[in-house]
Amino acid sequence: MAEKRQWDAELNKAHAQNMPLIITSLLCVQILSAARDPIVIGWDIPFWLVSLDTALILISISLVLWVNNSTLSTTSNYLITSFAFFLTGLKAIVLIVAESRALPLYMGIITLGGSLCFLSIRYLAFSLTSIFLTWLVIASPSLSNSEIASTLLVLLLGTTLSILVIHRRIISAIKVFELEQRVVTLESILPMCARCKKTRDHSGEWKDIEQYIEEQQAGTLITHGSCPGCNEELYGDYLQNRDTNTSANQPALVKQHSQPVEVEQDSQ
Repeated sequence: MAEKRQWDAELNKAHAQNMPLIITSLLCVQILSAARDPIVIGWDIPFWLVSLDTALILISISLVLWVNNSTLSTTSNYLITSFAFFLTGLKAIVLIVAESRALPLYMGIITLGGSLCFLSIRYLAFSLTSIFLTWLVIASPSLSNSEIASTLLVLLLGTTLSILVIHRRIISAIKVFELEQRVVTLESILPMCARCKKTRDHSGEWKDIEQYIEEQQAGTLITHGSCPGCNEELYGDYLQNRDTNTSANQPALVKQHSQPVEVEQDSQ
């Protein structure tokens, strides 16, 4: 359970790092879709469609500015991504109404694109469900039964492929996280000679431990002394004799200093 929470945290972190790129990419899709309208529909574009394109692009630009200048929580990151992805799907649904065609392939591409926008199957499912229900309300009344069936089939296929892709992305991301942790662990191991205590740096050169520490930590200077254990091993007899002599001489010194001092007086 703790390991799952750890991987979830890493996945959320990776999504937060990539979210500005994701939202910017969805903005580019909105711009390309607006540029497509005069090519496919013609220059006699309905005013409501132009207004909708303008509104969607302005909203997407606002989202790009927001995510690039704010620190958001994990839930907010996924909700903003879901909203930006929903706007892209909304434009696809509106094109179905404007062109009076089913455009199942276009809907399938939008659905499959969701696998590149999320690292969470739950939020992917939430976003795809929102797009499907919106399509069901807006576009399906103007389509024939065969067009509805073909679009549903493409949506089902796109959703299945999207889930498989995002599942594979999650597995690959977890493998990368595991390798990164192993690298950190290996870098924390310091090889040292068992005899002379020299250590090997990243270039393979063996150096004194003092030199290695000073090179790795800027501003660190190594000074020398001796610990109590080494003092006992090297100077144990001397220190013991010194302490014994000090203890033996201390009562004599105390006795000498405790005796009264006779002051000779000059006879007059």
